[in-house]
Amino acid sequence: MTLEDQARIRAEEEYRAQVRAEVERPLTQEERVKQILAEREKGLAAKKEKAELKATVEKERRDKLTPSQRRVENVIGGIAFMVIIVFFGWLLKGCFNTASIASAPMKVDGGLIREYCLSAVREKLKSPSSAEFNDSTLPEYGISGWLWMSYVEADNNFGVKLRTGFTCSADGPDADHISVGVAFDR
Repeated sequence: MTLEDQARIRAEEEYRAQVRAEVERPLTQEERVKQILAEREKGLAAKKEKAELKATVEKERRDKLTPSQRRVENVIGGIAFMVIIVFFGWLLKGCFNTASIASAPMKVDGGLIREYCLSAVREKLKSPSSAEFNDSTLPEYGISGWLWMSYVEADNNFGVKLRTGFTCSADGPDADHISVGVAFDR
């Protein structure tokens, strides 16, 4: 064995010992963070390179097309885009279609709804016979059904007349199937 071979073998052994030492030694947190960042940068660079390659291939493909072929491709792309927009518009219309509710009001009038609301409010009062209602407002029909905001003056537990605001909501397909809800202001 020559001196050169011995030197080469010694260098290889030293290199292997160095590699083993690095593998066996745990990385510090800082070294681990640097390693992770380097791996991420490599991944991002690879993704960027792949995207650039895709863009180049697409540009070359488009350059090979005749103007009429490009026009056809643009029209097809535009039609596909419009179909997608119309589809999502249709989907959203189904999710948020409040106009159909407002355009099909219950087959009752504000006076009937007012009577249902007065009855519901009286049921919640301590002294229903003392109730005096504000007659200046009527229920209004809106997007979510009938709504009436008014007030009532009635005696409390101690016989003191108090004015309390309330909101009454009513909804249903017809007069026989109306659900009424009342909430008092605090």
